Amino acid sequence: MKLIIVFILFSFNIIAQNKFNLKEDLQIDDNKVGLIQGIGVDNYGNIYVGDLINKNVMKYNNKGDFLEEIGRRGSGPGEFRSITGLELWKDTLFILDLEQSKISAFNIKNKNKLIYEIKLPIHPNGLNPVVLGNERIGIKNFWVINNQYFLVLYGKYTSSNNLNKTKNINGLLITRKGAFKNLMPAFEVYDREMIIYKMKNGFSTAPMPYGKTGIINADINGNIYYMNNDEKFISKFIYSTNETKKINVALEKVFVSSNIKNILLDEIPGEIGKLLDKANSKFPEYLPVCENFFISENLIWLSAYSKNINVHTWFVFDQSGNKITSIDLKRNDIFLVGKGNFLYGIRNKSFGSQQIIRYKIVGKK
Repeated sequence: MKLIIVFILFSFNIIAQNKFNLKEDLQIDDNKVGLIQGIGVDNYGNIYVGDLINKNVMKYNNKGDFLEEIGRRGSGPGEFRSITGLELWKDTLFILDLEQSKISAFNIKNKNKLIYEIKLPIHPNGLNPVVLGNERIGIKNFWVINNQYFLVLYGKYTSSNNLNKTKNINGLLITRKGAFKNLMPAFEVYDREMIIYKMKNGFSTAPMPYGKTGIINADINGNIYYMNNDEKFISKFIYSTNETKKINVALEKVFVSSNIKNILLDEIPGEIGKLLDKANSKFPEYLPVCENFFISENLIWLSAYSKNINVHTWFVFDQSGNKITSIDLKRNDIFLVGKGNFLYGIRNKSFGSQQIIRYKIVGKK
């Protein structure tokens, strides 16, 4: 494992009443990680990284030193055929395996002992567990809401019966015993917009690059935040009162000029580019308002596209939608989670390689 620690203070474009900077202080470049699939941080600063290829979770200490692997490839207890969600709640690590339709719970204070596993319930209306996300931020389909419930995403698979229909994803609450709290969703968002290529004997599909989709996250108090990426507001579902609050975010869509389009098309995997051509699908006219957001220390961190396509602007909003600051970062750095005064994420490098990164928030009041 190669570990690089960087102590360089970067200069960013900051626009705010309360100015603060970001200082990159840790990179973990570990060739044992195949494809990063979720990042979590416990109360002791240890970092947990899901691996979609190796079907396990890598654990590092707060200095980036490798500690151990949790879980392994397989079909038995504590084994995985996929990792589509990773969450920490107090001293428990939860992992969702969509292929086996199960959630596994590990005690991180007791040698990562497997505590229990539950099977996801079957929805009577034909809905199935599904995922949101993309190749840059990973895919995800569940969150821990409190010590009673998980939030799991359910929707309908693409079939010949619904090829041309708009599909939504439902957020459903599931108990720790594996039952639906009720069958009514807490919310709905867009499913991922798809490229659809009809053939004589069937069809092929793939997620539309920079297409419409829903984005979801939750805070440590069990509140659920969700938005459609072409809208200028985030909805906050307050679990304790069963209320929904709208948080307006002042953002503008970026027009896809021919220059931007050419840059983005060059980044698209070849098989998806070919499918775009075959299906005669139009590349989106505008980039989405938002690629990703998360909540840390009661602040909303939101990644927005910029006219300079090599840069993403991270906007920081309070719970009323007031902008606190904005920070320009290179687009290959994307944050997934915050903990205390640190942000954790992925650096997408050339040829599909990735690093785990940590930035420190400095100067924050």
